[in-house]
Order: sequence, then C-alpha cells, then structure tokens
Amino acid sequence: MDLHPNQYHQSLTQERLEKIAERLLQAVNTTLESHTDKFDDGYTRGSCFFGRAKNSLLDMAQNTDWMDLAKDGNDITPTIGEVPFRFAREHDVDSPKKRHISRQSHYEAGQFELAFPDQISELATCRFYIQAPLSHKGDMDEAEELSDSKIIFAGFNLYEERLFSWEYRKKVRTLHVIDSSLPEAVEAPEPRVFIPKDDSGEKTEMSEQS
Repeated sequence: MDLHPNQYHQSLTQERLEKIAERLLQAVNTTLESHTDKFDDGYTRGSCFFGRAKNSLLDMAQNTDWMDLAKDGNDITPTIGEVPFRFAREHDVDSPKKRHISRQSHYEAGQFELAFPDQISELATCRFYIQAPLSHKGDMDEAEELSDSKIIFAGFNLYEERLFSWEYRKKVRTLHVIDSSLPEAVEAPEPRVFIPKDDSGEKTEMSEQS
C-alpha cells in the first residue's frame, strides 16, 4: 500500500493537495468548455490547459500562506511549504514521456535541502500528474474516459522510483461537438395580433401594420 505524502513531509497535507488538484482539474474543465472550434485539437487545448494551470498556481502562491514559488516561468516550480513540485499531463506515472519534467531540476535540489535540513532527502521530485484527455471525439467512450479523470500526486527518489502516491478523482464535464455550423434561417409567418376584449366579450383581430 502506498504511503500518504504527509508521511514524508508534514507540509503535504490532504487539504492542500486537494486544493491544488481542484485547480488543475478546473483548468481541464474550462479548457474543454472554451475550445470547441472545429480547428481546435489536442495541441491548442494542451497549450491552453498549461497556461491556465500555471497561472492558477501562480495565483495560489500569491494568495495562500502555505504555497510559494521556487521558480516561475514556463518551468514553474511551486512549493507546498518547502517541498517543491511540478505538474504535467501523463498517462503512465512510472514511465512518463515528458522526461524534462520528470527529472529533478537544480531548483528542486536546493529546495529539498531546505525541506530536509537535518538529513539527506530520499525524496528527489514531487509531481502532480493529470490524467484527463483534452479531446472531443463526440462518442460515449470519450465521455466515459473523461468521467474517470484524476490527479496523481507522487514522490520519487533520484532513480525515479516511486516512494508514495496520492490520488484525487472527480468527474470532469466534457462537451461533444457534433456540428459547429449555424442552422439556415427560416421565414416565420406574419404574427396575428389581437386587441383586448370589448364590453361584449369578443376579441377583435388586427393586422401588424394597424
């Protein structure tokens, strides 16, 4: 059974991890909602997701007392307490494709020395891995896949062996794009307008031009 991150460092509490995971999944959701054009694809949605997730984490770092930044920019490295982390979309936590993100940076190495001042840290990297596809196939298989979207927060040693993992699941709404064209205009019949009843109780019809 995997250990909880909090067993490696007291800063990695359940509440903090959940708040970060919520922000990351929110970035997925808003990207899917806004990128429905027929010219959108995995690249345009992936770029939008990264920008929104990055800026959301910057906002958290500026407005919480437990989160900071070891490095900003496109290689953003926030910290939970003194523990640094990065994020990426990956389907295989133990064999990530984005090698430039999975490896420890020198910013992280220095930050882990602060996080574990009295010992050599076995923990070398912490990653939030987002497992949520950013595509629209317009069929039920994709909807089912998106309903199982999740965030995995995992810690690794220098050999990239997993030391702990924590999982957060939540349904993410998806939009199915069936047809992006507008319907043709249809002529409506001329409206029939009536004046209120007179004293005899009868309604009198009048034309629109009267």
